[in-house]
Amino acid sequence: MSVRSSIQEISKIKAEIKRNLAKNRELRKRLKVLDKSVLDYLEKRQQPGVKWNGQAIYKETKMSTSRKKNLEKEEDSLDILRNYGIKNPKKALQKILDARKGECVEKTTLKFRKFK
Repeated sequence: MSVRSSIQEISKIKAEIKRNLAKNRELRKRLKVLDKSVLDYLEKRQQPGVKWNGQAIYKETKMSTSRKKNLEKEEDSLDILRNYGIKNPKKALQKILDARKGECVEKTTLKFRKFK
């Protein structure tokens, strides 16, 4: 296999990945709309669920946490460290975050840039 054909295949694969990501985003949005529609139907009929095509589709209530912004995460972490009496909470937090990361490893990658 020549370098030219490898580069061409890389470009095609990257383009397909990009299309798939966009398509999946659309599918997730559509799935949310359809889920809401079925939940509304079940609420309106006051049913716990329905049977369809050999499957049971039912409502389930579960707890879910919302996502925090990075600034909120940092502030909450600093508050916790302060509550435990850490003298320099920013430095301690930075050391904790650094400890969670892996070691830096040099890695060679290909970069693609279009000419103007």
